Amino acid sequence: MNIRKTEIFWPSCDGNKHRGGFFPADIGRPAFGVKLLGGAVSRDKGFIEGLAMKITSRTAELMHLLPQSWDPQSELLLL
Repeated sequence: MNIRKTEIFWPSCDGNKHRGGFFPADIGRPAFGVKLLGGAVSRDKGFIEGLAMKITSRTAELMHLLPQSWDPQSELLLL
């Protein structure tokens, strides 16, 4: 397990994730949520909205690039 890529998100945290010795010190402990397999895992509306807007804007940017491929089969497949 790569500790640098590991994060603990505990939505109903009772303080245990901050207790010394419970988890390694260099594991990330995000307060508002995490991204898991491309989706938001959170109870925070702002975190979820921010991730959704980021994904939506990136998708729109990529869709504008589809006509540059000059290959209708690939465009359809990617769309």
